[in-house]
Amino acid sequence: MVVQNFLAKNKNNAQIKNIQGVIYGAPFFEFAEDSGMNSAKMVAVKILSYLSNDLLLNPELKVQWICHDRNYCMKLMRVDATCAPFITAGCGASMVEGILDVHSSYKAHTLPLLVMTAQKEKIVSNTGANRFYSKCATPKDRK
Repeated sequence: MVVQNFLAKNKNNAQIKNIQGVIYGAPFFEFAEDSGMNSAKMVAVKILSYLSNDLLLNPELKVQWICHDRNYCMKLMRVDATCAPFITAGCGASMVEGILDVHSSYKAHTLPLLVMTAQKEKIVSNTGANRFYSKCATPKDRK
């Protein structure tokens, strides 16, 4: 999401024009379907961020979706700064804004690209990645 938004907002930059192509691996262009995040919840997160930017939210990200290494999972569960069990409303609103920016910049992406997704993705939305791939302005022979 960050890379795509940077490229879209700086597409006329001389250095960006020299990029030969972009490879997206499991791109975060939308929330995963299993997250339960929908348009109403996205609006609610933005409203909460206006009320209190530092309000803590629980993203309900299950540790086993991040890693199957038992020792690492135990380390994450002890909350030793390697995992954020909570995010602020401001961080959540920033994620929502980033996703909306991706949606509004489909036609700004003209660079050759390769999008890679995983079959059992739980963190990002494969549907969102496929939507970006199909709607971006990159010529079909460069995808």
